[in-house]
Amino acid sequence: MAGTREGAMSILIGVAARKEHSVKTTVKISELTDLKPMAKRF
Repeated sequence: MAGTREGAMSILIGVAARKEHSVKTTVKISELTDLKPMAKRF
């Protein structure tokens, strides 16, 4: 089950994709937020 953190991360993927399209270079999620992906699910 996804929570708010996962929802925020998925939105950030879309934001990064749109920004990449406009600036024509790679955008890292870490450039957009200080949230860190969590490898473990509890």
